Amino acid sequence: MRYFLLLILLIKLICGWRTRPGDPQTAPYFPHPLCHYSGPYKLTCSHADLYIPGNFRIETLYSNTSRIYNDVNTLILDCPTSTNRTYCNTIGPGATALSHRFGLWHVTLIGFQAEGGGRAPIDVLLAEVPSLHDLRVHYSKIGTLDRHFLRRFTRLGELDVRNNDISAIETDTFEPLVDLEILRMGGNALQTLDWSVLKTVAKTLRLLEADAQNPPLHTLRRSGSLFLMNITKLSLNHSRLSSVPKEVVDTFDVRQYGDVTLDIQHNPVCRDKADCTCCDMKDLAGWFVKRSEWATRFGNLFGTKPWSVTVKATCGSTWNTGSRDAVKEFTPENPLLPSMYANCH
Repeated sequence: MRYFLLLILLIKLICGWRTRPGDPQTAPYFPHPLCHYSGPYKLTCSHADLYIPGNFRIETLYSNTSRIYNDVNTLILDCPTSTNRTYCNTIGPGATALSHRFGLWHVTLIGFQAEGGGRAPIDVLLAEVPSLHDLRVHYSKIGTLDRHFLRRFTRLGELDVRNNDISAIETDTFEPLVDLEILRMGGNALQTLDWSVLKTVAKTLRLLEADAQNPPLHTLRRSGSLFLMNITKLSLNHSRLSSVPKEVVDTFDVRQYGDVTLDIQHNPVCRDKADCTCCDMKDLAGWFVKRSEWATRFGNLFGTKPWSVTVKATCGSTWNTGSRDAVKEFTPENPLLPSMYANCH
């Protein structure tokens, strides 16, 4: 059976399984006449303003025909105007949830809102898709990211909610998620980020992007008790943070299994010290050394190359001018040392 499925996939790849939007020969078989295959098992609807259920026939996704396959695993609902941050797709009050029989692993929704312009009821549309692994929502109305929004998606490995209008994240938002490894939420409107919202996903989360908020992120804090996390890539660039607070740095476990990158470029760190030697960097320096020491000991113990750690920061009064001279990159070859902050308390 496995080889048969591989053969089908190979045939589709060789034949270049594609259809054209609006093709009169295939249009009647798709949820919308402008939907089409953009690759094997990938169904794309990106040339129309969708109103679900009005002009989008969900039932066609389950038709056993030669045009629509039940094993479609990727669904992309977009529209031509999404790059202009307009809401071009609507989920109406009569929308039917995608059936659990539809083996969706990856869903991308762009430009969505509710009827009347409210928050997009994405959880309703995807209420019966337990297989969902990747969810991407862009240029859509969300407002507050909360537990209700994510309650249906317990098996998500990647959540990408970049470029929406998210201005707040409730404390228990990520509690439903048990396997989350990648969280991308840059380009929203978060001015304050409470690090405690990550406590429930601390054991699984590996990558976090919260960069380029508009207005910029200016407050990073931890309201709850201490927890440890093994993030190996963290991006907070293009923010207005003068430091990464100690209560946040304390959550960075030194025992990350992999190369670690912390990107705080284009933040007003050490305005008067282009070499990043101001006291606001002291806590990061302490973590940097402890993590480097642990990686070296672990590598020596098992005879492997130590995993690296990199801190990218923009320091000095020219941090907001784009000058390359203001960017410092600390690596094992150019370490961030506690001795640089001996006079800090």
